[in-house]
Amino acid sequence: MTLRNRLQATPTFRTLSEGLETARELRAAGIWGSFGPLLAAGLTDPGLTVLYLTVENDGAVDAADDLDLFLGESGGEVLVYPAPGDAPTRERLHASRQVLARLS
Repeated sequence: MTLRNRLQATPTFRTLSEGLETARELRAAGIWGSFGPLLAAGLTDPGLTVLYLTVENDGAVDAADDLDLFLGESGGEVLVYPAPGDAPTRERLHASRQVLARLS
C-alpha cells in the first residue's frame, strides 16, 4: 500500500475529500513541509493538472518536486507558481503568466 493510499484511507482525509466534492477549492491551515503536497496529491484525480500555490519561489520548487513524487506516474502535469528561479522579476512574471494562461 502506498503512502498516498494510506492517507486516502483515513477518516480525516475522507472528510476533506467529501468537502472538495461540493466546493472547487480546499484550504488547509497549519500544514508544513511535504504534507501539503501529499494532501494535494491525495485529493487529485489521476491525470489532472495541479496548481499548487505557495508564498515563496523556493517553496514552489520544493512543492512541485514533492507533488511529482507523490503523484507518481499516474499524475498529471504540475505547474509551478510563482515561477521559480533567480531570473529577473520581469522574466519570472512572464513565466508565471504563462502558467496561468495554460489553465484557462
